[in-house]
Amino acid sequence: MDEQQKKLVELPYVVESDTLDGKIQGKYRTLWTKDFKQGQSYGYVLDIDPRSFDDPNARASIEKPRTIFVNAVMG
Repeated sequence: MDEQQKKLVELPYVVESDTLDGKIQGKYRTLWTKDFKQGQSYGYVLDIDPRSFDDPNARASIEKPRTIFVNAVMG
């Protein structure tokens, strides 16, 4: 969260998988985070999808700051 502007950056695309064994062909897919629905079941979120950085706000949030805190494992 940005303390001055009170912003939380959520990247728009994530890689979701049926297994924790990595990106195994046919067992993973890219999901747009706005498509997540309450009550739906999802697999494991393994990583962010590179397409997330096509979004200008997401790109700026990574390129400009001097420090980035991530609440996840980065792949």
